[in-house]
Amino acid sequence: MNYKDIFLRVVATGFGLGKSPVAPGTVGSLSAIPFIYMFGNSFFEKLLFLIMFIPIGVLASQYVIDITQNPDPDEVVVDELVGYFITMMFVPHTFLWMVLGFIVFRLLDITKPFGIRKLETPDGVGVMLDDIAAGFLGAVLLYMLKLL
Repeated sequence: MNYKDIFLRVVATGFGLGKSPVAPGTVGSLSAIPFIYMFGNSFFEKLLFLIMFIPIGVLASQYVIDITQNPDPDEVVVDELVGYFITMMFVPHTFLWMVLGFIVFRLLDITKPFGIRKLETPDGVGVMLDDIAAGFLGAVLLYMLKLL
């Protein structure tokens, strides 16, 4: 296995958290927390991270799909990382908001309301796209709650 393969597997599995035997998507969502704190409240840095990381996530997801021949491998959680990261874009990074954002994102990711499920296709783009949509919806909901 070369460095490219290792890199893509590490990214796809949320730095290994997607290998969790129990609830890999939920556990994998936690891989976003260091990135959320790293970029703080800088919208520009968060946006730059997403612009760079989403295509990498698509490539990493597709890589694992190709080698496992599974259109939606449980171990691929980079989509959850990105979705939770997006959910937290516009709210403070306090413990309360982090927990609330985590719950909101996971509920949206699991239920996939408002046609989000239609975005999920058996390829790297589809794996990422539904979680990106759930993340944006979560960000809107949290931002509205923050305004109250």
